[in-house]
Amino acid sequence: LRGVADLDVDIVHDKPVSSTRNKQVHRFLLTKRDWVLFLDSDMVPTFDAVNFLLDAAFGSCEKAVAVTGMADQLTKGGPMPVLYRFEEGGIKAHAEILGSDPSDGPFDLSGGGAGAACVAVRRPVFTRFLEAGKVWFQDVLEEDVSSPKFGTRVLGQDAWFWRTCTELGIPTFAETRAYFGHVKPCDLSQEARRIHALRLGKREGEAVA
Repeated sequence: LRGVADLDVDIVHDKPVSSTRNKQVHRFLLTKRDWVLFLDSDMVPTFDAVNFLLDAAFGSCEKAVAVTGMADQLTKGGPMPVLYRFEEGGIKAHAEILGSDPSDGPFDLSGGGAGAACVAVRRPVFTRFLEAGKVWFQDVLEEDVSSPKFGTRVLGQDAWFWRTCTELGIPTFAETRAYFGHVKPCDLSQEARRIHALRLGKREGEAVA
């Protein structure tokens, strides 16, 4: 992309992720750039994924907007895009997007969210957060001392970002053509046993000799 577009590229290795993202947003707002693209190091884009994502971002809205690509996460059912809706009682898989045709292009994500591993965000989104007194990215912890989950994370920094976009009425989209694989560590011996079981026609969880 450096050869075909006027870009500033920062490669950052730091934790926690939420504070690192916030530092990068702060640095971005000190520039004259209009868009920031977050792309995590464990993302493996298909050939045209970034182009589709940027095309959707530039063509989707004239005002504040955030556009996510389709990043995978591992589930019991295999790799699934990190796309969901905020509903009473928790977060639910975004069935409308998961069942859509990948050729459909940008999909209205209003009332929903995604990961933040491959997302393009326009400058006015961050200024709207500031005007509303909202942090851009933060992990929400359980504050009820009587809860067994006290002090544990109940909402991740990426879900916080998308939920706040919804609360502030910021248009958000998922670009179904921008597909990103997600590299994750796994127990190879466990995976080998699971694959062996599948070859034998056994259900997951059954004993395999």
